[in-house]
Amino acid sequence: MENKEDKCRIIHVKVIGGDTSDIYEIGEALKEFKKKLPFRLEAIITNDIVELRDIDTLLQGLMSLKKQIRDEEKVKGR
Repeated sequence: MENKEDKCRIIHVKVIGGDTSDIYEIGEALKEFKKKLPFRLEAIITNDIVELRDIDTLLQGLMSLKKQIRDEEKVKGR
């Protein structure tokens, strides 16, 4: 069983009408907010031009999903 600390939530925040400096300010605020949570949180913050993300977290999530799908396909194939 996973610990709460092992779980990771990924959120997407889209800023409408903001500029690049707004994106960075929101990113900095989220870094402080993440420290207070009982679980890991990663965020994708975008507007029409800028996209900030933690690529390592996204890759790990995609690899976990790929493994889960592969394992489910093996079970169905039996």
